[in-house]
Amino acid sequence: MAKKTFINRDNPAMNFISQASIDAVEGKKPAGSATPTGTEPVSQWYADPKYIEKKTQRVQLIMQPSVYKDAKEACGDLGISLNDYMSTLVKEATSNATVRELIAQRIAERKEER
Repeated sequence: MAKKTFINRDNPAMNFISQASIDAVEGKKPAGSATPTGTEPVSQWYADPKYIEKKTQRVQLIMQPSVYKDAKEACGDLGISLNDYMSTLVKEATSNATVRELIAQRIAERKEER
């Protein structure tokens, strides 16, 4: 079976499809479509998907309703989701030694109170 072509202008839908679109689909390069630097894009210019970490690990987090309400309000003020907010907090807390020490002190203080 031959490859389909959509160049037949008898089809009414072709009135809405430009020649540039047809050339792009067929793999033809339109005139004057060189990149601004005059060189073709190199594959290293794009992020390699195998090195992009996805958010796939799920965690069930239990907190007091008042803490949840405060966090939700903070998210609303920032215009982000609660998931992004909590993810950012955890990432910052685990990557910053000063914050880790502060959290360790707070946990120690709470244990002493009990």
